[in-house]
Amino acid sequence: MRSFKRTDQHGFTLWDTILTLVLVAMLSALALARYSKLNSDAISDAETLKSNLRYAHTRAMTDIYTWQVQVDGQNCTVQRNAPVPTSFTLSFSTAGVAAGTTTFDNRGRPSGTMSYVVAGFPQSPVTITTETGFIP
Repeated sequence: MRSFKRTDQHGFTLWDTILTLVLVAMLSALALARYSKLNSDAISDAETLKSNLRYAHTRAMTDIYTWQVQVDGQNCTVQRNAPVPTSFTLSFSTAGVAAGTTTFDNRGRPSGTMSYVVAGFPQSPVTITTETGFIP
């Protein structure tokens, strides 16, 4: 009896398929983790910016001096525009916040930059309502 041995087989073995799937899963997990980190940093930066804008808005309405928020991309400075100015500066996690300056008067009305783009933030841009100074 003659046995046939097939030497011209085509295709992938089960081992090749499993190894490929494992590599694809590892690369996907790495890419997803990196994307999630960038997205969470952008959300954190946007919320920090909103918080500083709301703080300056509220403080301006209870003061005779104007309050100002200045963003340079990496930092956010909140300043009381008095004869002796007081200020504090916070750093963003990313450098993805557009630069600008917003000033609030003693009635809470904003002037200057009314919209800040935060790269990677799904609800970008962060906007300030023109007459009321409301930051959604």
